[in-house]
Amino acid sequence: MSAPAVFRAEDAEALAEGWPHVRALRTSGSKKPAAARAARVLTKVDPVNVVWTREVALAFLRGHGLGFRTPKQAQLEAIDADSPLDERGFVAILEGWTRRDRYGFHYEHLVLLGEALLGPDACVRAICTWLEGLSRKRRAAKTSPRLLFVRALTEPLVVAYWVGFPLGRAEDPAPLRARLEAFRSGCPEGSSLAGLLGLVLAGAETVERLGLDVLAVCHFVDDPAVVRRCSAASRRYASLSPRFIWLGGAPVLDDFAERARAGLPSWYQSRAVEELGVFAEPEVLPVMAALAERKRMQKAAHRWFADHAGFARRHWDRLVDAPNADALRAVVDRAVVDRADAG
Repeated sequence: MSAPAVFRAEDAEALAEGWPHVRALRTSGSKKPAAARAARVLTKVDPVNVVWTREVALAFLRGHGLGFRTPKQAQLEAIDADSPLDERGFVAILEGWTRRDRYGFHYEHLVLLGEALLGPDACVRAICTWLEGLSRKRRAAKTSPRLLFVRALTEPLVVAYWVGFPLGRAEDPAPLRARLEAFRSGCPEGSSLAGLLGLVLAGAETVERLGLDVLAVCHFVDDPAVVRRCSAASRRYASLSPRFIWLGGAPVLDDFAERARAGLPSWYQSRAVEELGVFAEPEVLPVMAALAERKRMQKAAHRWFADHAGFARRHWDRLVDAPNADALRAVVDRAVVDRADAG
């Protein structure tokens, strides 16, 4: 089965490389100190809507000791947001971040910001070094991958799963995969790390062997049938990512439409239209219609329908049962008329 169609070639390239699970360092005109900007999200459950400058990324990674509370000014001033980060320094940061539980979204940011600052190869090497330095007790810890992703999202060992994204973007992945495989082989059978690294290195086979039906463990599964099966069985919010649509194909969009109709969590609403609207498949229309029903996303969803008016008209049969079909038709027709007048 081929990958689902997208509207822009650059979106296909980005999805193939793991987007949106990547962090790009940008510039910002904010006059607020980097440490304070980092602390604003460091002490929240879901660090979203952040402009990750180099300084904010460094402050976020080095501020791991602040925990989930309002930091004091002296603590903020003590965070180093300027000195360059090297591989050894990132290993130390990994050791600090993983000494205690924190919400799982932070661990994805930890890995992806490390990649943004160091590059994918150095990031993976640092994670390998961190893994190899774990105690025998932590290597043998047993929590099923299902629990790591559904119930126990605070487990630090999940860093071993997120390494799959920089690994997939590495310039020389073979020795890195071999090193991770060697570590996995040395882990006790049934341990958390053996399962997590199995999902990275042999995604589809590991999902089937462990009997999982959780879509959130399928980021590195190369079998569309497995992704679709998990998507149909697991409609949880933790599964919100266009990555799964890219891997599983257009049928997964039907599952996302159900999630959208049920209501999306606030942390995802700000980017739902942007992320899910990249697909040029008829199945995307019910998804966007469901997003347009939500006040917070309506403006962006209407803009999407206006921008893709011709596509929406060609596949309007997908929207005949949408409660807001008439309103969306008005948006589409107005966009068509405006373009005709402009031309």
